[in-house]
Amino acid sequence: MREAELVYKINWVKDHPSSPISAYLITNLGRDIKPAEKEALYNSLDGSARNNGPAKELAKEFRAAKAAVIGKAAPLFTQNDTIGKAVNLADFKGKYVLVDFWASWCVPCRAENPNVVKAFKQYQSRNFTVLGVAFEQPDDKDKWMKAIHDDKLTWTHVSDLSFWDNAAGQLYGIRSIPTNVLIGPDGIIVDKNLRGEKLFMKLKELLGPASAEE
Repeated sequence: MREAELVYKINWVKDHPSSPISAYLITNLGRDIKPAEKEALYNSLDGSARNNGPAKELAKEFRAAKAAVIGKAAPLFTQNDTIGKAVNLADFKGKYVLVDFWASWCVPCRAENPNVVKAFKQYQSRNFTVLGVAFEQPDDKDKWMKAIHDDKLTWTHVSDLSFWDNAAGQLYGIRSIPTNVLIGPDGIIVDKNLRGEKLFMKLKELLGPASAEE
């Protein structure tokens, strides 16, 4: 978002705390402002402006963000894998697990997948694994499975096929993808949004130098 547009929207919200449009504009800001600033804008709204759909979604987002924070226990969830078997996040306790929120239709996700594949190959023997959580639509299971095959994503994958309403995504306050959460063997969130070189640096810090790829 352009700086001038961002400033205009923020100032409009500040000048119209009672307008039902304000919550929509805050939602539209996405990641262009810091989460704390976004929540402060929401808190500046009058009570009457917090009763519409966008405002309620914002409140849900802020609650989820507070639940899924570094240093706290990772919220548990269960979703079906590609063959319909229920998979619970608790099944991975005892390992470092990267919960990777992505989708077959998401171009940046597909571009990031080679990095995740490389990390998985280098650290899977070091008590590390990946759990893919896909934001797929009900009729797109075949596209999801094809993307898994084409990108050579050989770890566990789950989805409730609810698109942006994915229950795990809601639980973790996910509003854009790709996004990931690294959880420790004790079930505590270690770090978030580890993309590219940041992922390898964190894994090296926790697990030592990478092994040769298999």
